[in-house]
Amino acid sequence: MTTHFGSIIGMIQGKLGLKTGYNLRAKIQATSISQIFTTFKKQNPTISLSEALQGVLQIKGKLDNPQVHLTVSNTKLSKIDKV
Repeated sequence: MTTHFGSIIGMIQGKLGLKTGYNLRAKIQATSISQIFTTFKKQNPTISLSEALQGVLQIKGKLDNPQVHLTVSNTKLSKIDKV
């Protein structure tokens, strides 16, 4: 299933059960760094970051204590304006 969180698009699959809890995996499509900051209503960093990130989000465990794992990678060589 395709899902949207603001401007972040992902494909999610898995199961969610009252007894078994979470077993979800979402593959997040490439999204620009500025769109990620905008989606989460955070101020952009003071240094210029370009390019996009993609990743995999996994949520597993009990409903009252889910375990969240996120793996992120850049899609191209990143450019950082200043260090």
